[in-house]
Amino acid sequence: MGERLSLNKNYIDIITIMKKLKNIYLPFVLLLTTVISYSQAEKKDCCENSVCGDKVKEYAVEITGLVSFLGNCSDTAANATTLERFRTQKPDTYNDLVRMVAILDEYLLSDNAKFEGTECLANALPTGNRSNVMCWINHIRFQVLKVKPVFPSTEFCGGWKKRIEINQGATAFLDKSNMAYLASARVYIIYTFYKKNECGGKFRIMAGPAFFLRNANGYATLSSRLAYRLTDLKANVFSLGNLNLFGGYNTNFDGFNYAEAGIEAELGPFGVNLAANANTDNGKWGFLLGVFFANKKKSNSKK
Repeated sequence: MGERLSLNKNYIDIITIMKKLKNIYLPFVLLLTTVISYSQAEKKDCCENSVCGDKVKEYAVEITGLVSFLGNCSDTAANATTLERFRTQKPDTYNDLVRMVAILDEYLLSDNAKFEGTECLANALPTGNRSNVMCWINHIRFQVLKVKPVFPSTEFCGGWKKRIEINQGATAFLDKSNMAYLASARVYIIYTFYKKNECGGKFRIMAGPAFFLRNANGYATLSSRLAYRLTDLKANVFSLGNLNLFGGYNTNFDGFNYAEAGIEAELGPFGVNLAANANTDNGKWGFLLGVFFANKKKSNSKK
C-alpha cells in the first residue's frame, strides 16, 4: 500500500511539473514561432517576379544606351571628368542617366531595396558591355548620389554556438530587509536564425543548465533566453561586436523562478551583460552583472 501511495505521489509530481512547464514555456514557444517566421523572411529575387523581371529588362536596355555616351569606365578621377563634361554638353541626358541609376538603386541595388536584384540586372545587360555598365552605375551611385556602402555584418551568424557565462548581483535589491546575494554560472547552447554560413541575423535563442546561488542556498535550473541584435559595433569595414537586448527565464520548476531582461555588449568571443531580474514567486526585483565566453560550434558539413 505504501509503495502504491509513493508511486501515486511521484505521478502527481510529474503531472505538476508538466503543468508548470506548459505555463512557463508555451508563451515562449508561441513567441519563438513568430520570431522564426520573421527572421526567415527574405527579399525576393527580382527575376523570380515576372513583373519585376520584365521591368529590369527595360531598364537594362535604357541604362546601356545612356552609358554608351560615356565610353569606358576607369578610375574615380577620370570618371568624374567624363561625367562633368557629359553633364555640360548633354544636361538632359545626364539627368536621365542619374535618375535611372537612382531608380535602380532604390528598387534593386541598395541594402534596403524592395527586391534582390543585383544579379538579375547584371544578367539582363549585354554580355560584352556588362562590366562597363555596372562600373558606371556604381560610380554614379557612390560618387554622384553619395550612396554609402554598408559592409556585411560579422555578427549573429546563422547556426550554433556554445557559451559559458558567470553572473553576480543581488535579489530583492529594492528591499533592504530582504536583499540577498545572487550569483549564477550558466552553460548555453545558442542557435541564431539566419542563412547558413552567413552573418547579420537579428534573433537567437539560448538554452542550457545553470546553477544559481542565493545567499547560501544553491539551485540547479534550466535557463533560457531570446536575444535581439540592436546594432553592430563597427570599425570601418568590419564589425568588432554587437549590442543586443535579451529576455529570459530561469527555473527549477519548484521554488526558484526568475525572469530577466537586459542589454549585452559582445566583442568577438567575449562580452559583458547587465540584466534586471524579477523573482516571479514574490515579485522582488534584483540585478545581475555577467561576463561570458562563446565559441562557434564545430560543424562537420563541408562549405
